[in-house]
Amino acid sequence: KPRWGDKTPQHALCLPQIHALFPEAQFIHLVRDGRDVAESLSRVIIGKKSILASARRWRQAVLACEAFKQTIPPSQFLEVWYEALVARPEQEMARVFAFLGVRQEGVALSRRLPETRLKETYVNTRGSHHRSLLNPITEAKVGVFKARFSQRELEIFESIAGDMLAQYGYPRVTQSTDAVRWHEHLRFFILDYGVRYLRKAVNPLRYRDTARQVRETAQRRIRKLVRSMRPT
Repeated sequence: KPRWGDKTPQHALCLPQIHALFPEAQFIHLVRDGRDVAESLSRVIIGKKSILASARRWRQAVLACEAFKQTIPPSQFLEVWYEALVARPEQEMARVFAFLGVRQEGVALSRRLPETRLKETYVNTRGSHHRSLLNPITEAKVGVFKARFSQRELEIFESIAGDMLAQYGYPRVTQSTDAVRWHEHLRFFILDYGVRYLRKAVNPLRYRDTARQVRETAQRRIRKLVRSMRPT
């Protein structure tokens, strides 16, 4: 392909460095309601799980994107809202194609994701939080935070990241601005640094990944050994 891309959420925190390495790169910021992001993060094996950590992480990421956006031309930075993308995939992807300067002719836009062997294999080996990859594009994951978090959890999220929610057009669902209390800090610390590692330790995917890494390392070393034994 003449174009390639990378989708790594953590890269939001090092965009200036990436731009320095690839000065002609184009950046697409996929914006999503931070509370729905927190719901998604709560189901992922790795990373912190508390609503406090998720609020801080989301706010830090979008602030970094906002700051970076001011440093490059509009032709290199595009914002796409997740909620619009799943509601109107054809229309939003047309914006993306236009931004990238890619001809859209012959490109089929559909709510159903491409069927590939890799897709199903990835879901089966990487965990249930990737299960949505097997389904058509849907709006079912918009606003899922309302059924996932308690009123107090939403108050905590909005007390930390409410300013950025408002900036991106997401209405608050609470009015409280109470700071996080000491016992809540303690509970979140245990969740993020205790329960988190316990869940990883007992998760079967961890051992499956370790076995895969050992197998691949052994295969590479065997191939290297075989090559070294061949006559030159």
